[in-house]
Amino acid sequence: EVTSACNNQPPVCSSPMRQKTTCQKRFPAATLALVLGGLLGGPWSSARIATAKEPPSPEKVAQLVEKLGDDSFRNREQAHRELLAIGLPAREALVRGLRSPDLEIRLRSRRLLAQVAEEEFEGRLAAFIADVNGTRDHDLPAWKRYRESIGNTRMARTLFVNMIREEMPLLQAFESGRKLEELFSERVKSLQPYSRINSSGPRVASSQSLATLLFVVSQPELTVDQITHQQIFSLLQYTGTQNVIKGSPYSKVLLGMLDGWVRKLDKQLPNAYYPLMIALNYDMKEAGFEIAKKYLGNNTTTSSAQQYAIMSIARFGTAGDIDLLVPQLQNEAVCHTWSNPQIKKGVIKTQVRDVALVMMLEMTGQNQQEYGFTLLQRNPTTLFHGYTCGFVDESQRGKALLMWNTWYTKHQKDKDTP
Repeated sequence: EVTSACNNQPPVCSSPMRQKTTCQKRFPAATLALVLGGLLGGPWSSARIATAKEPPSPEKVAQLVEKLGDDSFRNREQAHRELLAIGLPAREALVRGLRSPDLEIRLRSRRLLAQVAEEEFEGRLAAFIADVNGTRDHDLPAWKRYRESIGNTRMARTLFVNMIREEMPLLQAFESGRKLEELFSERVKSLQPYSRINSSGPRVASSQSLATLLFVVSQPELTVDQITHQQIFSLLQYTGTQNVIKGSPYSKVLLGMLDGWVRKLDKQLPNAYYPLMIALNYDMKEAGFEIAKKYLGNNTTTSSAQQYAIMSIARFGTAGDIDLLVPQLQNEAVCHTWSNPQIKKGVIKTQVRDVALVMMLEMTGQNQQEYGFTLLQRNPTTLFHGYTCGFVDESQRGKALLMWNTWYTKHQKDKDTP
């Protein structure tokens, strides 16, 4: 474990007795990855770091590392500061220091490696954000694909930096392709609001973690099973998650990523209601309307998905789109069954055509109560709760359909009359 002294104090040991401090904090995951060689051993090695002046000789650096174990506390501190100022050119000597028989040298070498890596890492990220025109090669994992699919605006770049800081292991797995499905699945589980990991209460995932999940899952390289898709859906349906995405300064970028996942999910799990529910919850008009039209034109769509498709047409369409719903007035499939002894003895059944009629009345500005829909309860996401779109007295259904046909025929004639 890579640790640092509390309050960012330089020494590992703050007393001349060379006792290791007991107050520690964990370095960020990105820094840990650097220390372990994820990036330092690659294109970010010291040979590529431009320095303001020529670094000291390897012999001088090795002597400073040895001084980390000096009997004098002052000398140890001085060597620590000089090595920190040298930066990455001291890396090889510090790595050797990790194998020193002197405990103090090992501890200070480890902490120096982390400090140097973190400073260089933050400097690289700052340069990356500033390089809006993309004139330099930054060697960040998954950046090229991110730039192609998400964009290269300053906002998109800033979000990517936050993703790197928080989700480096997952982005590295995406870049390398090693254990990607496994790491992705585990991360989705860990971010669930009520996962076993979060025993203290519901967890709200950060915008950068959600962005990383949505970016990676929308890419063709990742194959996701149905269970993981369901877990992503559950995470996105959580009110806390919705508040994060909608209230984030990166909301536009996040919704673009979400659109990518919804469309991929629609292809992988055709006729499932997940894409439509996500589109409704996040006000994704274009994707929701397109998927809804496709679902209504498919005879294999389940009654549950059909009702959400109808709701999406009503929510995202206009009165001119009513013709898309007219055929559903023949759909007698039951999409809800429920009971309430105070309302009616026995079961109340809501059919798909009931939902269609309620939504068409809404789109044309008519009063549903006049058609016998006395159970209706409004819902801002789906306009009305689906189960409340039925009739207490099923004989009212025929009367309501007749009323609609009369109104529709009259208005069709009026529309067709020059």
